[in-house]
Amino acid sequence: MKKIFQFLIVLLLGSFVYTGCDKIDQPYLELNNKPTPPPDTTKHYKKVLVEDFTGHKCTNCPKAHLEARNLQLLHPEKVIVISIHSGYFATADGSGHYTANYQTAEGTEITEEFNVVSYPSGMINRTKFDDKFLQGSDAWQSATESQLNTVAQAKLSLNTSWNNTTRTVSIETSTTFTESVSGKYNLCVVITEDSINSPQANSNSSVGPTPVIDPYYHRHVLRKAINGTWGDLLNTSLTVEAGTNFTKSYTFAIPQNWNANHCSIIAYIRQADEVAEKHNILQVEEAHVIHSK
Repeated sequence: MKKIFQFLIVLLLGSFVYTGCDKIDQPYLELNNKPTPPPDTTKHYKKVLVEDFTGHKCTNCPKAHLEARNLQLLHPEKVIVISIHSGYFATADGSGHYTANYQTAEGTEITEEFNVVSYPSGMINRTKFDDKFLQGSDAWQSATESQLNTVAQAKLSLNTSWNNTTRTVSIETSTTFTESVSGKYNLCVVITEDSINSPQANSNSSVGPTPVIDPYYHRHVLRKAINGTWGDLLNTSLTVEAGTNFTKSYTFAIPQNWNANHCSIIAYIRQADEVAEKHNILQVEEAHVIHSK
């Protein structure tokens, strides 16, 4: 009965997800536990960016992929995931299972900045927990929920429009600071692709077949940082008053070998100056390149 109940929860929550990007045939998912009560609806809270450092040769990574999916199901439209394929486990082989290459220059730069040497690892809003940016997947839920209960210092809106003829996505962003803050802040805009089918190494039989899951649908794969790894500076002064607004626009031509129907734009605001909170993400939003009808 418990298994049936869990399945019904997954089915219900999954109905809220954009179906064009929802390949989860294998492995199957069970929710860890119940979501926390919603925060005060009169306040504006943070959404959460989960950056999952991963690779198709990482045998422990499928479990972390499920944890990221679990967080999205527990907190619909509040948790946004970027899978950064980097390091040894993401390298491509000339033949065999692992011929795909999902590495990016920007992903490698982020990996090196945060000294990622253990896989899987993740960051939650690029915030330190126990004085560490990098967290094992077992710690992602508690870190995520602490951020979801944090009042946001900025609002971020993100809109996209698609030109099918030129395969170009136009991106409009608007950032409004809801509190007065000090420091410098950057806007980062990246593109991800979902449901990319290629084999994944796996050592956990409870997650899927071992030693390889095939077919496997890689989700939220970082494809490109549209305005650079660390984004564009929003404010030139070291003080931003509450109510200050910044708008920025971008265009990006999607390569022919990417499935535009499975691509999303993710924008986030990060603290950019050399202070203890450097990299901390104030807010994050996601929009599909091609909107469902």
